Amino acid sequence: MIFGNPIRIDSAVNRIREALRLAGFDDPGKEARLLFEAVTGITIERQIMHPDTDVDAETTACLNEALDMRLRRVSIPQIVGYVWFDGLRIDVNMETLVPRPETEFLVKEAFHYVKNKHVTARRMTTVLDAFTGSGAIGIALGFRCQQENIPLDLTLADVSKEALKVAKKNAERLLPKMCWRIEQTDIWPLEKKAFDVITANPPYVKSDDVAHLMPEVASYEPRIALDGGKDGLHFYKRLAKEGALYLEYDGVLLLEAGAGQADAIVSFFVSEGWSEIDRLCDAAGWERILVFSENKKQRGF
Repeated sequence: MIFGNPIRIDSAVNRIREALRLAGFDDPGKEARLLFEAVTGITIERQIMHPDTDVDAETTACLNEALDMRLRRVSIPQIVGYVWFDGLRIDVNMETLVPRPETEFLVKEAFHYVKNKHVTARRMTTVLDAFTGSGAIGIALGFRCQQENIPLDLTLADVSKEALKVAKKNAERLLPKMCWRIEQTDIWPLEKKAFDVITANPPYVKSDDVAHLMPEVASYEPRIALDGGKDGLHFYKRLAKEGALYLEYDGVLLLEAGAGQADAIVSFFVSEGWSEIDRLCDAAGWERILVFSENKKQRGF
């Protein structure tokens, strides 16, 4: 733990690093600086430039508490209660998945389609963000539209009541000018309506693999947001079978895929009458974002 009051920034960071090193963290130096920054708001650059600045007693207490949690493998976003996603501060807790950087590719691609729809249709674009969790995808998309005065009718849907509480707070803070709603449901809104754009980052970890994930995820993120069934593809199969009922004729469905899952997911969708529009790779080279439209529809309303 961090002892001494007052204590200099460099001394505090060094003690955090040593505690993390002894606990077996892979890069304790980087971890120490990131944790210090997250708790204090003092950037890594400022830590390096002003190492002799004193840390007060209140901040030292917060650092001790945060270090204790990190040693138990709670992730830094879960410790401080937020993560930076697509340039936005998104609040998270242990009832939500922590949005990953690769998911920003989904937001960027969805915005491309929403913007094109706005230009061609000249009407409010309807968007469903299924499996919304903290609301990160839908809210980041809405924020981009808000910045460019593109009208959006946004539905943030999730089965978890607790996750939706977080999504609601994020939407209230970040989308003051946007038309949005929260809906607790199993993927699809209770009112059958067609959307121009559907985004989804469903659970895609194989059930037997959840317990073997890194402890930050396996122990502190909700299993309901991780478990994709025996093969990890349960929800993709549902999206492929049921999605046409909730998509406009010229609409698009954008998905995030787990590493190595793209081909299997595409085969499900093609067998259900969808057309593959695009695949996008993440920074690691995995085919991460899949875009579909329907070329045959069986509508029930």
